[in-house]
Amino acid sequence: MTSNIKLPIKNIYHCKPFYTKKRRPYKKYKYADWNIKDVLEEALILKETDNNYLELISEKYGIIKDTLKNKIHNYVAVGVEALIDKRGKHNKNFSEEEEEIISDHIKINYINRGLPFDNTYLKLLSESFFNKRNDINENINNTFKASDGWCTDFKKRWNISSVKPSLKRRHLNNDNMNEINIFIAECTNAFKEVGIDYFFNADETFWRIINAVQTMFGHTGSESTILNYIGNEKEGFTTLLCINSNGSYLDPIIIKKGKTDRCLKSLNVPDNIKKCHSDSGWISNDIMIFLLNNIKVLVGNNKSVLVLDQYSVHTTDIVIEEANKKNIQLIFIPSNMTYKYQPLDVGINGPLKSSARKLWKDEIILNNKPTHVPSINDGVKHLSISLKTVMTKENITSAFKKAMPFLWQ
Repeated sequence: MTSNIKLPIKNIYHCKPFYTKKRRPYKKYKYADWNIKDVLEEALILKETDNNYLELISEKYGIIKDTLKNKIHNYVAVGVEALIDKRGKHNKNFSEEEEEIISDHIKINYINRGLPFDNTYLKLLSESFFNKRNDINENINNTFKASDGWCTDFKKRWNISSVKPSLKRRHLNNDNMNEINIFIAECTNAFKEVGIDYFFNADETFWRIINAVQTMFGHTGSESTILNYIGNEKEGFTTLLCINSNGSYLDPIIIKKGKTDRCLKSLNVPDNIKKCHSDSGWISNDIMIFLLNNIKVLVGNNKSVLVLDQYSVHTTDIVIEEANKKNIQLIFIPSNMTYKYQPLDVGINGPLKSSARKLWKDEIILNNKPTHVPSINDGVKHLSISLKTVMTKENITSAFKKAMPFLWQ
């Protein structure tokens, strides 16, 4: 059945056509400029004269057609009772006070501590809270299973958002103050005995051939941008550094992965850098003994001290025995405390890597080599330049004083 009755469609924009800007309107109409009961009555009247009543009413008031159809069906079947919004009242799963408890728990124990927490764990937490509350109140038998929609509404109510995190590496602290105190006392006594010219710190670091920058220009409003490069960002070599508390340093040692000396032929290094190889590409007993020999040549018959972390190769019986033969006292930094007590970690390795990032960036932009494929020798070149920039007497002595201020007290 059709009708000549025309609704004032051209005037619908004079009212509020869409009561929400969400991607799908809510079923709650208290923010609309019209009354849902009046809309349904109007639809029922129009139904008698026009088969397209659903489309017309839906377009006029901005209500989804299927939603309108269901509303009309329930209104006809139940009456005004069907229009009562029961959600969030007697059937609400949590009171405002209970939700606040959950929200505070998440903010204090997870968000403020920088721990990963998302919808999956919000569902588990809320369901666990609900079940424990029901166990206390034995007369409550209803169940609750959190949905993605419930999680979204909960986060909106309590100012919580799902965001992309920035990674920050945490340092594990050593709570054994006795071990730390012994280390400080051992260093202090040894420093007084051997003096500033014979107190060393050695450490290995992995030197990457591609040292990508951490920030670059992008379009405003974009979360991130793409950095294009050629090569393998995981390729590189181990570098063994050894510094002296008087501000000098031994020739760095580059360690390349290989079984024989033939693997070193392709490695072009300047005279102030030495090269070795090992099966793993990391430090070995032989390379540690090579370092001890270099220290022995420098100090002669004088006693010296070498501060190391507790990496397994540093603490082998072979290394310790060889150090004793050369009158080199080994002192090991307490576990998980190198970030605080190792001079190389405190003041040298970071600036070296920053210098490498700048050199890699200059190679692309200033030297106009965006398609250049970096090789291991490019990495050696950048290392050599960075050493001259960073390994100054002022920087090395500053690193020792920041990591071991107790030596100068």
